[in-house]
Amino acid sequence: MLAMSTLLSLPVIDLAPLLEEPLLEENKTRSITPAQRELAIQVRKGCMEHGFFYIKNHGIPSHLTKRMFESSRSLFKLPAQEKDALSSKKNDLFRGYISTSDGLHTCNSSMKDKMGLDQKESFTLGAENEFDGGESKSPMHGANQWPREELLPEFESTMKEYWDAQLKLCRIVARALALSLDLNLKFFDPYLTDPVAQMVLLKYAPRPKSMDESCTKRNLGCGEHTDCGFLTILAQDSVPGLEVLDASLGWKEVPAISDSFLVNLGDMTARWTNDRYKSTKHRVYNQT
Repeated sequence: MLAMSTLLSLPVIDLAPLLEEPLLEENKTRSITPAQRELAIQVRKGCMEHGFFYIKNHGIPSHLTKRMFESSRSLFKLPAQEKDALSSKKNDLFRGYISTSDGLHTCNSSMKDKMGLDQKESFTLGAENEFDGGESKSPMHGANQWPREELLPEFESTMKEYWDAQLKLCRIVARALALSLDLNLKFFDPYLTDPVAQMVLLKYAPRPKSMDESCTKRNLGCGEHTDCGFLTILAQDSVPGLEVLDASLGWKEVPAISDSFLVNLGDMTARWTNDRYKSTKHRVYNQT
């Protein structure tokens, strides 16, 4: 069990006021409901102090998240030759599978020689086409790679369902951010009609049975980094490992909370807000 002093305390934002309560016409913090106003205050606090916060009552059923995790685990359990057939190097948009040995997804590439490759496998999916019956104008939209139906019969349908649910949730979180900045509720909506979104499935390698200090430092599942985009929504399982760099407290672990997601802001949001909102360094250090 982890000592409480090792954990970072982050706000837990209840999104129900944005999903269930009526939205007023002005859509600014001075004309919203008291519950929505409190939500905006808590989001602002999380963004200014940490760049991280949890969200609950987010509208995504737990059974869908469970199916996503089950499908993800099934993918990574496939034989190496089946996973290599889905290599991201075979896709124009670099989507698909990346092995630990490839190391093409190492987050802190500048420290790769010192720290080694990230100890993880990954599988990336992206936006295919947000316009019904038409083609996206963005060169970052295109085809994904999918495992063969006979290998994982429900993988593609599950991931597409989860993708749709998370994309909808991203737009709700963007509205929460808008309120927290005293902007119109729908300020970000026009910029999120055809987003360059990605979804990354991850499997982190377990900790070696025998580790000295030098080995420990090189056993990072994901090296320290900030995210480059607007926002990230993370679904955590029960295995600890995520750490966030707090300006005052140093590296602190961020545990999973049941039926909640973790949101962190990217460099784009920090830039848009003139660094009022933080894009904070984080890493994954699998100690199990």
